Amino acid sequence: ENSDVGTSLTPDAIIATDRDINENAVVFYSLLPSRFSARISVESNNGVLTVNGTVDREELIACCESPCFNLTVRATDNGTDPGPLFSDKLIGVCLQDVNDNSPVFDSPSYSAEVYENETVRSQVIRVEATDADAGLNAELVFSIISGNDDDVFGLVDGDQRTDVILAKQLDFETQQYYQLLIRARDNAPPGSRLFGFATVNISVLDVNDNDPEFEGGPFTVSVPENVAFGTSIITISATDADSGENARLTYSIASGNYGGAFSIVAATGLLQTAGLLDRESSTNSYTLEIVVNDQGQPRRQDVTLVTVLLLDINDNSPNFTQPSYRFSVTEDGQVNSIVDTVVATDADGQGPNSQVTYSLTSAETVPFAVNSESGAIEVIRALDRERKATYVFEVVATDGGGLNSSASVNVAIDDVNDNAPVADPYEYVATIPEDSPQGTALRFQSRIAWNDSYPTGNYYRQVEWTSNDGTVAVRFCDFLSIQPGWKIALDEGTYVGGEHCFDRNQQLVWFQRYDLKVNKSE
Repeated sequence: ENSDVGTSLTPDAIIATDRDINENAVVFYSLLPSRFSARISVESNNGVLTVNGTVDREELIACCESPCFNLTVRATDNGTDPGPLFSDKLIGVCLQDVNDNSPVFDSPSYSAEVYENETVRSQVIRVEATDADAGLNAELVFSIISGNDDDVFGLVDGDQRTDVILAKQLDFETQQYYQLLIRARDNAPPGSRLFGFATVNISVLDVNDNDPEFEGGPFTVSVPENVAFGTSIITISATDADSGENARLTYSIASGNYGGAFSIVAATGLLQTAGLLDRESSTNSYTLEIVVNDQGQPRRQDVTLVTVLLLDINDNSPNFTQPSYRFSVTEDGQVNSIVDTVVATDADGQGPNSQVTYSLTSAETVPFAVNSESGAIEVIRALDRERKATYVFEVVATDGGGLNSSASVNVAIDDVNDNAPVADPYEYVATIPEDSPQGTALRFQSRIAWNDSYPTGNYYRQVEWTSNDGTVAVRFCDFLSIQPGWKIALDEGTYVGGEHCFDRNQQLVWFQRYDLKVNKSE
C-alpha cells in the first residue's frame, strides 16, 4: 500500500492476443473508469499495470470494507472495418498492509473513581484502542508510561483493550489523585513499531478509615468561680485525615458535667459555662470527658479529658461553729492561761480567702485576749469574781479578703475561797428568864456576810459553843440553814462560838468565829 508511483503491480504485463493481422492485430490497453482507476494506470501499448497515485489499504477498507478492489482492463485492436474490437479483463488488486497506522485509543483521556479500600486486583477502568493495520501490525501491547506512583496500578491486556487494575492498596490520606499515561504500541517488527497514547485520570474516594484525633490533651484550664453564664473557657480542636462527611466533626460532653455547668459548641469544640458556678456548694473542679465524632459510616471518635479548676473568689464570710459561747474560769486563773477556744471556718477554702484571724471588739475593757490564729481565749489580767462575776464580749473572725463575722462570748468567773465570811453583828446577845429550865430554846438570827460565793453541793454547817474552860456546851448541825434554832443549857456569861462548813469527807471548807453572850433576866 505504500508503493511509489510507477511501481508495477505485477512482474508481467497483461497480454491480450488478436488473431487478425496487420493493423487489425495491434492491441491497445486501457482501464475502464472506476473508483480506483485514477490510482492505477495501464501502459496502453504493453498492458503493464502501475501505481499512479496514493493507495491506502485502510482507506480502502473504510470505504469498501475490503483491502481488495477490481479493475477492468480493456484491450482494443486497431481495426477499422468494422470498427475496433475489444475484450475486457477483470483484474483483482489487493493491497498488502504496511505498518503505517499508529494505535488509536477510543478516547484521548479517561476518568475513573475508586474507593481507597477497594481490594487489590480489582478493575478500575477498561481502556480500548484500535490499529487500522493488519496482522502483527494491529496487535497491541499496553503499558503505563508515567503517573503510576509507587506502582499502585497494573494492566491486564486483552484484544485491543487493557484493564487498569489495583496492584497495591490505595490510601486516600496519602494520595487522592493519579494521572496515568497509557501507551499502546503495535507488534510490528522492532524499528517499525508505532504508538498511541491516552491519559487515565483516577480519583481515589475516601472511606471512613481514620479516627478523629484531638490536638493535644488532656487539657487543664482555670476559671474564677464567679464567671458569667456563657463565658468561653477553651476551644478543643480535633482533626480527621478523611474528607467530606468522614471528616466533618461534632463535639459533645460525655460525662463529668455535673449540674449541667458547661456546654460545648458541637461544630467548633468551644467549651462554655452553662450556669452559675460555685466552688463551695458543688465542687472545686470538674473533669469533663469530651468526645469528638465524625459523620462517616460507621462513625469514628476520639476522647479527651478537660479538667476545669474553679478559682476561689472571696464570696463567703467566716462562720463560727456557734453564734455564742459560754465559758467559765476560776478567779484565780493565771495570766496567759487559756479559758477555751472559739472556732470559725471559711467555706472559700483556698488561700488567703479561707485564712481566718480572730480579734476582740472591746479588747481594752475585758481581762481577756484572743489568739489571732487559734481563736484561744486567754487571760491577760488578774480576775476577781467579787469585783465582776461575768464578762460578755464579742469576738470577730476575719478572712484574708476582708469579710468577717462575729460571735458573742460569755465568760463566768468561778469563785475560789479567798475571802472569810463576816458576821454581823460579831457578838450575839440572848436574854432568857433566870428560872428557865434546862433545855429551854434560845432563838436568835445569825447573819453572816459571805464575801465568797456560798458553798454548794454536799456540804453541811455546824455551830458549836464552848465555855471558858473549853468544854463544849452546845453543838448543833443543819444543812446550810441560816436561821438555826438553838436548844441550850447555859449559865450567864460569854461563850466562844464558831461556824464551820465541812464537806462530806469531813474536810473543813470554811470557818467563822464569833461570841455569844447569855444574860439571865428576872
